[in-house]
Amino acid sequence: MTFVSIITFSLAISAVTSKSTRGVLIGLLVFFAGIILTFVLDYQEDNSGIIALVSLHPVAAFSFGVQEIAFLEDRGFGLRSSTIETSDYPSGYTFSDTIAALITDVIFWGILSWYLNRVIPPDYGQAMPLYFPFTYSYWCPGSAKAPTEDATEETTTPDIPFEPVPETLRRQAQEGKSIEIRNLRRVFGDNIAVDGLSLSMYSGSITALLGHNGAGKTTTISMLTGVLSPTDGYALVAGKDIRTQTGQIRENLGVCLQHDCLFPQLTVREHVAFFARIKGTFAEMSHDEANVHIDQSIADVALTEKRNTLSKNLSGGMKRKLSVAIAFCGGSKIVLLDEPTSGMDPFSRRFTWNVIRQYRKDRCIILTTHLYVRKRRNSKLSYLNMFTHILFIVYYTAWMKLIFLVIVLPLCPRDSCSAVGAHFF
Repeated sequence: MTFVSIITFSLAISAVTSKSTRGVLIGLLVFFAGIILTFVLDYQEDNSGIIALVSLHPVAAFSFGVQEIAFLEDRGFGLRSSTIETSDYPSGYTFSDTIAALITDVIFWGILSWYLNRVIPPDYGQAMPLYFPFTYSYWCPGSAKAPTEDATEETTTPDIPFEPVPETLRRQAQEGKSIEIRNLRRVFGDNIAVDGLSLSMYSGSITALLGHNGAGKTTTISMLTGVLSPTDGYALVAGKDIRTQTGQIRENLGVCLQHDCLFPQLTVREHVAFFARIKGTFAEMSHDEANVHIDQSIADVALTEKRNTLSKNLSGGMKRKLSVAIAFCGGSKIVLLDEPTSGMDPFSRRFTWNVIRQYRKDRCIILTTHLYVRKRRNSKLSYLNMFTHILFIVYYTAWMKLIFLVIVLPLCPRDSCSAVGAHFF
């Protein structure tokens, strides 16, 4: 019981800070404070209420119990069933009070740890309001309601022409198959990362967020996955609100982060199998079918020959392919890919794009990249260079004709003029 109470006590202390060094320092100071309390307080003489309050510290409760056992042994009785509730002290303290205090510590520190881990803002993720235990939506997540306003109505500017959304796509928003972003905004101090983004993305299509570094692409992905909370606005992912239903959104979500988050000591197949098991693949299908699904996910990204290779031994492009396979495994219907082709050679980049296109059926896919901007810019430059060469050829040919007609043709013999002119023109 002492071990369990100290574990829950440590979990509550670790919830106060996200820094490991600071957490160890605070934990040691608070832990040894319990030992100091046993020297200051006399459990045999002091008030029973103060003793019960101090016993909320598991180390103090354990120390009182050890002292009581030593006292009973000195008197020759020992700790027995007949002496466990017997006391001659003015405080009335018995060994049963120690057991009751340790049980209380387990419950108290366990509940406090559960509460603090949800209300203290983490480095990644969203903190719940202080009153969340009294909200019906926390205990019954399915009862949480999305915004009542029509999410399919997009804010448009009259000066900008736009194509109306077909009824079939509007129906996806009502069925919870699309992603609806409305006036999403995120501010970091004085910097506005995302400013009033409104966008609708539908199942069966791939939506590319194009922009330079720092344009807010990763910030948008972080808000959709619940890593960051929006400053203003909201988004509905598969019909779930990112502000209140993040847990339900993540049940059917696949993410490829901008940087590879892989385990160095796991192989390619172990990575895909691990995340497929987390997504419930082995619960939804038989073991053999799940293994076939895993092997197919590896084959789709052309990593079959590397399936038993440790991830730390893979090249940068292969790690990105593995991250893409992890995002799509398990049949995730909402897939967010944050620059999945970064660090790849042109052939691997084109191959990965084709893989993403193959996976788009019945999936809502968001792809962030800035490579299309470069490609389009390079295409414009190539068209400009080609146009310049054509003008040069036409210009050069016109001057050659003029020189021939004015200078060369009069000097030629009369018999050969017709043959030379026919050959030149």
